Amino acid sequence: MALSPTQTAMANQLVQKFSTISGPVDAAKGGVKSLTRTLTTELSTTTFSSLPSIESEMDSLFTQVDDLLPGTDLSAMTDLKNFIDNCPFFGESTNPVSTIYGTRDGIFDKVDDLITNSGSTYPEFTLANIADSINKLLSGSGFPGGNVISDLLASADSLIDCLSGIPGYEPDVIAFGNEISSLYSEMNIISDPLSASYGQLDYSTIYSNAGISATGIANMQYTIGRITTLKSNALSSISSSANAAKNYLGTGGLF
Repeated sequence: MALSPTQTAMANQLVQKFSTISGPVDAAKGGVKSLTRTLTTELSTTTFSSLPSIESEMDSLFTQVDDLLPGTDLSAMTDLKNFIDNCPFFGESTNPVSTIYGTRDGIFDKVDDLITNSGSTYPEFTLANIADSINKLLSGSGFPGGNVISDLLASADSLIDCLSGIPGYEPDVIAFGNEISSLYSEMNIISDPLSASYGQLDYSTIYSNAGISATGIANMQYTIGRITTLKSNALSSISSSANAAKNYLGTGGLF
């Protein structure tokens, strides 16, 4: 049965939308592939540390990062106010909430420096930071918690599913399906929508390609997991501090 003009217009919209969805993923592909090759190569030549030594270093790293994070209590807010008041760079109209959020880049630069320092003794930290760099590209935000690339891929899969039931658009469905399958494969992203790790980096394939031992895999799983938690906690602490500053705004407040 022929499509109505409205159905044709909607189908053509799906065809047009595909490039706006796949484009950003394709743009991230080069960086993801390059870093994945680096990670695989580095893993294949690494002499892994003992897990207890990594755990001890990780505990120290968490403590050092805690010392970088803005607080949430009255004393911390007073320090924030005094710093703003005594620094000419900040004008009278400075928003303390925005100022706290503005500390993110500097804090995460310092966190990466600390991880690099740990990596000079324990290579797992350097390797985990490479993995984190890949995940930053996949997050689309540069910070933990984003899922821009996986969300776009999910949207592309949904678009293809919609288009596949429309007569006359079979060539588009085949072309789009091949392109998305290629992106999943080239970027080493888990493509099974039923998997809990859908849209995430396929570490199992990386470890297999690198030929590392069970000990190496266990070390990497621990280190990557803990550094992900470390950075997520740091981001959460910054948000908590910004929310605390928000509570002190307005008439009768500290700011």
